[in-house]
Amino acid sequence: MTNPTHSSILQRLRYPRVSAGLRGVPFHGLFGWGFGNPERLVAVADLVVAVDVMTHDELLVYGEVALFPVEFARRSFIFRVLAVELDFDTAEVEALAALVELVKGEHDLPWEID
Repeated sequence: MTNPTHSSILQRLRYPRVSAGLRGVPFHGLFGWGFGNPERLVAVADLVVAVDVMTHDELLVYGEVALFPVEFARRSFIFRVLAVELDFDTAEVEALAALVELVKGEHDLPWEID
């Protein structure tokens, strides 16, 4: 199986967004089932968002600082977004946050990872 390009996995989205419904990659797929190097994907993403597979709720894992001008200055920007579909009721959120912290140096979750 060939690895898809970053552009086929990362979405280019204009923020502020009008609707939810991010097209995410499966959590287990991100970690080695055909989507390429997960560290490289996280590195090039401006925003990393976890999307719950059951409720479709979204949780910003990384990118809070990038969103400040959108939220406070009411500017519109296009971001490269890595959306990862996972189960919020498992340790998958913490695993994604740990990967983001490894690559980006921090995450934006309101709790620390053990």
